[in-house]
Amino acid sequence: MITTARVLIISDSSTDSEMLTELVSAEFSTVESSTDPDRYPRDVDRNRPEILVLAFRATSAAERHYLGILRHSQYASRQPHRTVLLCTKEDINEAYHLCRKQYFDDYVLFWPIGHDAPRLKMSIYQALSQMRAAAAHGAHTGVFAVRAHSTSERAERHEHGDRDDEPVIVAPVSDPLIVLIDDDAFQHKIFKRALAESGWRTAGAHSAEEAFEILERECPAAILMDFDMPDVNGVEMTRRLKSAERLRDVPIIMLTGHSTREIAFESLNAGAVDFIVKPFRREALLERIRHHLSRSSSAPPLVPETTAGEVS
Repeated sequence: MITTARVLIISDSSTDSEMLTELVSAEFSTVESSTDPDRYPRDVDRNRPEILVLAFRATSAAERHYLGILRHSQYASRQPHRTVLLCTKEDINEAYHLCRKQYFDDYVLFWPIGHDAPRLKMSIYQALSQMRAAAAHGAHTGVFAVRAHSTSERAERHEHGDRDDEPVIVAPVSDPLIVLIDDDAFQHKIFKRALAESGWRTAGAHSAEEAFEILERECPAAILMDFDMPDVNGVEMTRRLKSAERLRDVPIIMLTGHSTREIAFESLNAGAVDFIVKPFRREALLERIRHHLSRSSSAPPLVPETTAGEVS
């Protein structure tokens, strides 16, 4: 019996890719592979996989390539999917820790070949089950996620002409709103000064609660999110915002004072489209915002800004 599922195998080995495709195709309907690192993000966008299998003999290579996919693939950074990391006996502890950190969803000890090959198919079944259960019951849990979902529903009712006790205002396309979520008042001053002559409207929130109050009034064109928020950190806040249908496609750019792979990975994996290291240059900030406001599926990706500099 073939199970309906979209599976994409990402590997740097044609031999491993062909073997894995044959193995997984025996039980799942749509199985594709990608072995060209330059095409990984495009192949993800083209295939729109529910399950992404990362088949690299070194977990460090899997981590590096998946980070690149999150940076440059619109699908991977915005749509729910599950990741399965294949590893060797030598890297099994590292694979465990990467999954423990939620960089990947599951790992399978796959090499030497034949050690437990059926375990991969079971991992895919479990991942599909988790995804479909979440979709059936709704992924919106916790007070902030409920508020995000409510924001989406109320805005949709407003668009259809339905009345509500508290009207929702939708920002006109010609006058986009950029929202900064950061607990640092000084950063808000920098933000307003940097965008003063951009033609965009700006709004600032110093906490998650303030952010949702803004988002209940209107849907922004983009959100700048501080990584180190005191009440809800930027990664968790991004996940909760992305759980709302109306906010799912709003680009979120993470602002952080630390340029580390862990922070980049967590930010992009949560749904952020980019990250900028503080202090940032004004032109760099404006370039990133313009790029993500105008980005289409055919737009070339940019390398995340990591050069520090004062805003002028």
